Amino acid sequence: FGYRNRIKSRHVDFVICDRENIRPLLVIELDDSSHQRNDRTERDRFVDRALGDAGLPILHQKVQYTYNPQELEDKISQLLNSTK
Repeated sequence: FGYRNRIKSRHVDFVICDRENIRPLLVIELDDSSHQRNDRTERDRFVDRALGDAGLPILHQKVQYTYNPQELEDKISQLLNSTK
């Protein structure tokens, strides 16, 4: 029950899935200034390890007012291609 309790209240911002079988391919975590707090950095390390153990890459994206779609697409493609 120890690990279950540690992960039951965790969440991420976005999950990109395979269109045909809804298999998770990549996680996106939007990092705002709260991610600099000690409790959040510990939480982020835990989530990163759990996702890594599951074979899911994670993209930590700094929160911005606007995003460059091409830049995001490049980051996502790079992570997806590095796991193949």
